[in-house]
Amino acid sequence: MQGWQLMDAVSVADSQKVAIKIVPTKTEEIAIACFLSSPEMLKDPRNCTVRILDVIMIPGNDDEALLVMPELLVFDGLPFRRLGELCEAAIQVLDVSLHDTFFS
Repeated sequence: MQGWQLMDAVSVADSQKVAIKIVPTKTEEIAIACFLSSPEMLKDPRNCTVRILDVIMIPGNDDEALLVMPELLVFDGLPFRRLGELCEAAIQVLDVSLHDTFFS
């Protein structure tokens, strides 16, 4: 798998819009995401990660799994009302990009 893959879906149980991310099972991403989605970690106000609703193992594919998360926002329709909001979003994106560049 190259990079990451993301798709949208609707939960059959409650008609909630969700996002499904295909992730490799040989990395620590699933364990870290589940840890950050635990009830005790969700209480921490510094925890701004998207919570994991479910992890679905793909039958016959031990290399990848599906992370189910709530759909938060359509990325190409960001509702910036003020310049400060746009600046804050840019800082967060650059922070992640720089972190991935220097620490991977």
